[in-house]
Amino acid sequence: MTLRPDTVDAFERLVERLPVALLDPAGETRYVSPAAAAVAGVSPAVPLDDVGRLVAPADLPALADAFASLVDGDGTEACVTVRPAGRSDGAAVAAALFDFTADPAVGGVVVLFTDETPAAQVRRLVRAATDPNEGVAAADSPRDAVDRIVAAASDVPWLELGCYLRDGASAPLGPVGPSADDDAEPVVRAADRTGERHVVGPDAAALNALPDRPYAGGIAVPMGDHGVLVAGVRDRDDVTPDLLTGLSLVATTGSLALDGLAAGRTLRRSRERNRRCRAEADRLAAATTTERRVERRVLAADSAPAIRQAVCTELAAAEPVALAWFGTVSPGGSELDPAAVAGDGDAYPSAVTFELSDESGPPAARALTERSVVAERDLAAGSAPADWRRAALDTGLRSALAVPIGGDEGTHGVLAVYGRAVGALDGPIRALVEHLGRVVAYALTAVELRALALGNTTVELELSVPAPNSLLAELAAATDATVSFENAAPNRSGYTRLFVTVDAPGDRVVAAATDIDSVAEARHLTDRDDGALVEVIAEDETVPGTLASLGAVVTDAETTGEGVRATVTVARSVDVREFVDDVREHYPETVLLARRVRETPVEADRRFRRRIESQLTDRQYEALQAAHYGGYFESPRRQTGSDIAATLDITQPTFANHVREAQRKLLAALFRSG
Repeated sequence: MTLRPDTVDAFERLVERLPVALLDPAGETRYVSPAAAAVAGVSPAVPLDDVGRLVAPADLPALADAFASLVDGDGTEACVTVRPAGRSDGAAVAAALFDFTADPAVGGVVVLFTDETPAAQVRRLVRAATDPNEGVAAADSPRDAVDRIVAAASDVPWLELGCYLRDGASAPLGPVGPSADDDAEPVVRAADRTGERHVVGPDAAALNALPDRPYAGGIAVPMGDHGVLVAGVRDRDDVTPDLLTGLSLVATTGSLALDGLAAGRTLRRSRERNRRCRAEADRLAAATTTERRVERRVLAADSAPAIRQAVCTELAAAEPVALAWFGTVSPGGSELDPAAVAGDGDAYPSAVTFELSDESGPPAARALTERSVVAERDLAAGSAPADWRRAALDTGLRSALAVPIGGDEGTHGVLAVYGRAVGALDGPIRALVEHLGRVVAYALTAVELRALALGNTTVELELSVPAPNSLLAELAAATDATVSFENAAPNRSGYTRLFVTVDAPGDRVVAAATDIDSVAEARHLTDRDDGALVEVIAEDETVPGTLASLGAVVTDAETTGEGVRATVTVARSVDVREFVDDVREHYPETVLLARRVRETPVEADRRFRRRIESQLTDRQYEALQAAHYGGYFESPRRQTGSDIAATLDITQPTFANHVREAQRKLLAALFRSG
């Protein structure tokens, strides 16, 4: 039968390299490709016009039956295995028939011939295993590589593949697969040791890496340093040079893929080690920076409360510390009282009782009782569900570290820090806290010794602080009025609470203050003879706040055209030059105008204030100060507890609790003094 030219042109462009034939609906041959003739083992001098020349005569009925089933509408596909007409090597050809009789572009049945000889199957195996997208090279693990090698031979019914791999350079070989449960056999070990292929007969021991099926022979092919590829064949004659060459190619490809996976694992481990080293170096650098900063602040402080608050504030600002507090022994000696607190969860120390007699109590109490460092890597891992553990976990704290401050003869208290993650206080941060414990002990001892030697003397300094944009100067300029300083209290959160008197209407002062960028909030507290008393909360650094944070008592401050002129008192033991240098770190052009040593009751008052401050927490002091200046204690009250609590961003019950506790401690100190 002769094909139309247009059909031949269109069809041959698509299938000239495929082993296909095209039959019309009547069964006549319309086209046979050269590749199909090659599969059948014939070399046509002219185009074949009879599909029967490709198939052995004995197998033509099977092909005809498959064709008839499609034409009769029994399906759209059929497959039959036939023998090639021109080959004598016992080859088999799979003929797949596809119905296109309803398609006018084809108008017939397409027959696709697939060579099923062992050599052709081995070539397909190699192509599947070495395919860059789907083969062994695309594996993401050694087990995945083995699975891809085994899958590559899934279409070869007479061949089974398996692998023996080692997990490391010196590890023993072990079979990989669902039925693998024993060590490598002698033939496998021999191939691994010599680096050469080994072939065994049916009398050899079964290869554990292969499925549990009988086979007539086995082959072991080395896979570099990673293991051995094994194959089992159904017939001894299947072990051909083509098979050995193909398995060598598969083994080499598998070895290269495993090399890549091993290199990737090594690279990932190296990167992870580098990441951990960098993180450790960063933690060490951060701890060193924190250490220097805390040491400077602690050693510059001239009172016990300033020292305690300084170490807590600086530690709470450092990663990974969430909360830091300093506890001192109560007057009765039975428990710890929080003397300074900083960080998140600052209500926790006040909510827990730190009894020194409780052997299973909080780390801070145990540290002071045992005179040793107490660490809790995971507060949730404790054996006893103690109240202090629940309170810490409810606050979000997961780890704790407590360091006693001072020796056995006269301890100063305990420094406790908390983290929000398990083990957060391991490593450099623990060494830092322990070191700062020794520094704080030295500083507190020095303060006590200075207090014994000072008597009633004090040092008064008059400073000119060039700060033309200071808050006091801006407020004076904005109100065109005189601003008199009353008090300043730096807050651990970074802002300063100032109390000033301005000889101008209170509402105008508040409006002018809130227009200043550095002011977070301003409130008119009361009117006095010399002007309106106003509370101002400054987010940025202020001159009175800075001086107070450095341990000075600011007794007077007034604005000038160039900045602020301030009078402060410091203990006589304070090195004035160092103090002025500390001020110059914040305001470089500061000038010391006068220095006077006075024998006045100021130092006695100073010591009394220190006693009070040492008993009060930061929150209690802040609440008491706000209540005093807000007219809470006057009759009638100028402000309610709710009003003042709102300015402190706390609830009214919390404010009332802070004020009552502060009053109790104040009265206790007063009557003990009497």
